[in-house]
Amino acid sequence: SCAFTSLVALSDGSYRCSFRAAPGRDIPGGKLRIMGSANGRDWEVVHPGLTIELDGIEGDMYAGYLAELTPGTLTGSFVWVDRSDPDLSFVHPETAGVLEMRNLVATSRDGGITWEDWRELDLGPEDGCSCTGPIFAPEPGVLAFPYETWKAYEDPSPGSHTASLRFSRDRGATWEERRIVAADPEERIFYWDQRIAVHPETGELVVMFWTHDREAASDIDNHIAWCHSVNASWSRPISAGWSGQHCQPLALGGDMLAAIHTERTARGGVIVRLSDDFGRTW
Repeated sequence: SCAFTSLVALSDGSYRCSFRAAPGRDIPGGKLRIMGSANGRDWEVVHPGLTIELDGIEGDMYAGYLAELTPGTLTGSFVWVDRSDPDLSFVHPETAGVLEMRNLVATSRDGGITWEDWRELDLGPEDGCSCTGPIFAPEPGVLAFPYETWKAYEDPSPGSHTASLRFSRDRGATWEERRIVAADPEERIFYWDQRIAVHPETGELVVMFWTHDREAASDIDNHIAWCHSVNASWSRPISAGWSGQHCQPLALGGDMLAAIHTERTARGGVIVRLSDDFGRTW
């Protein structure tokens, strides 16, 4: 099972792609494989299976989102999951809580072959925190860490889901400043798997969600929201106008925006939609 991909184009014109490689979708033993390409067509293994031991446990790397914040240096945001008990599923079958996750950051100065400066981001007091994308720089001197919250494995409560950002203004040393990107005050709508893009000229942020209605127990249209700057509030998410699940916005220059999403219906497939007004219409 190869899932939870991340792709980054580097300043030297090459590419890196990472994903969880495991014996099965919900089977322990997943490690992060990193592939590299000089041209986007021919690929080779850069790292066969990245993982790390925490508290004596070799965790399962569920995701690793890669970014090049400075030329020649990769910054990775990793989701580490405790799968030490192979009898436990990742999601509790009764409570829907998730196993213990830790969010780690590390750097690589050789294109992903070796990693150092491992550190854990403390996202407490929230539970069930999981990184949802690469660290990015929305404006000079500011780094943003996207993540979502849910609840602990044994928590029998209905749970409260939030999509958030943590900001660092000291080059990643601390991440105490939090801003909520999306949360339903009635706790009916879940804004899952936030994916963010930055307007290359104005700095405006746009986010897209796999969106779920808890009361109806079904997915609804992908949703979209905007924010003019890191110090402003996000707009209330609205329907993008189509059904889908994971949805990745990609800034193409000017007001051009692409939305790349899965469609798990009878037709199925991966769909690309284009907007010339940064996601207001498609």
